[in-house]
Amino acid sequence: MFEKLLPGRSHGKTLKSLEVAEFIITENVHPASSEISEHAHENAHFCYVLQGSYSEFDDRRELICKPSTLTFRPPGEVHRDYFYDRDVRVFIIEIPPKWIDKLRDHSIRLGRAVEF
Repeated sequence: MFEKLLPGRSHGKTLKSLEVAEFIITENVHPASSEISEHAHENAHFCYVLQGSYSEFDDRRELICKPSTLTFRPPGEVHRDYFYDRDVRVFIIEIPPKWIDKLRDHSIRLGRAVEF
């Protein structure tokens, strides 16, 4: 069984959080050598790595996230994380369901995990 995180909830220590037009913008730090068991987020979200490195695992692969990595996860996608030997600081933008629907109306599909 996995944990489902409600909007605005995340693991790690929240440094700053702000809600703008129903988007939730958060800066978090995760301690070195920690891990997060399987979980999913209720909202789709982008995660940008500011500092440190970690691995994100889903049922298909391991993704190594380093500074300047940007990932997207659709709502409900189960994954787990392992943070290496240095604290990891991330910037997260949660996208509410109504905005996902608006984007879909303009032929923008955000239905699968991707990384940049």
